[in-house]
Amino acid sequence: MSIRAMISDFLDKTSAARFKRDGQNRLVFFPWGFGRGRVVPDAETEARLRNATRRMMIIIFTAVIPVMSIAQAMFRFSGLHYVIYLAACFAAGFVLQLDLVRLARGLEMSGERLSYAGAMTQSLEGFGEGFDKLP
Repeated sequence: MSIRAMISDFLDKTSAARFKRDGQNRLVFFPWGFGRGRVVPDAETEARLRNATRRMMIIIFTAVIPVMSIAQAMFRFSGLHYVIYLAACFAAGFVLQLDLVRLARGLEMSGERLSYAGAMTQSLEGFGEGFDKLP
């Protein structure tokens, strides 16, 4: 498998983790990755949400993580500086989610909820092994 195919597969799997079928077999999107979902009405909306999720992941892996890693390596943060660094990391993650929230804003709310732990398990399940079976 080529590097390009592996990256595309990774992005597809991370995007798929934000989608789930509800009890009525409707596709539900979770803009924050967990919490209360939004019903996806059609294939066009689904494609737009999946593309936005892929775009967010590309930004995270090509810009945010490298910048935060370089900052951590260059400036051994401690005390208040470390708290500020952590706040900046959380803020970057929060801001990147806002486009997904905006895109899902007008969609019908679903009764389907996904806990944070459930979201992590669902995400890991997309990559293969049965993570729900771990001790």
